[in-house]
Amino acid sequence: MKSSKKKVMSRLLLSGFTAAALMAAPLVSHGDEIVVVDTVIAPGVLIEDNLFVSSLTFHASTPFENVITDDFDTYPMEVCTDENNCAQVDAAFDDTRDDLVARISVEKVKALGLDSDADNTLTLKGYFLDTSQFSGSDEIYVKTADTAPKHQPKPQTNKP
Repeated sequence: MKSSKKKVMSRLLLSGFTAAALMAAPLVSHGDEIVVVDTVIAPGVLIEDNLFVSSLTFHASTPFENVITDDFDTYPMEVCTDENNCAQVDAAFDDTRDDLVARISVEKVKALGLDSDADNTLTLKGYFLDTSQFSGSDEIYVKTADTAPKHQPKPQTNKP
């Protein structure tokens, strides 16, 4: 009877450790691999000549406390269109879920040379506290105020 209780307790303990390891998996460095995190850009449509929107925010589904946000010189956090076309974010902070939010000015994003009347993929790149890298991409539709989109932009989804 005592042995049976020990087996049950051992299984529960092992299950708990396994669950904890799986939840922490995105935070573990895997050599030179880049950890992909879900990312949503807001707003989802950028009107090129809009004077009222001054910045874009990137909402990443990774805990803010696990990301390097105080040394962008050594560990940059950037928004990129490709490997060689990036701009430094202006600020990083946590949202109400304690996930990472990065803000970048519209002017910096426009300087990346986005295509007008088209979906453009932007990627947020940065570093975890263990210095492993993360990356998350989303699309933003870019248009001028006086043109109708060639197609309807993809609907924005709320992250879980």
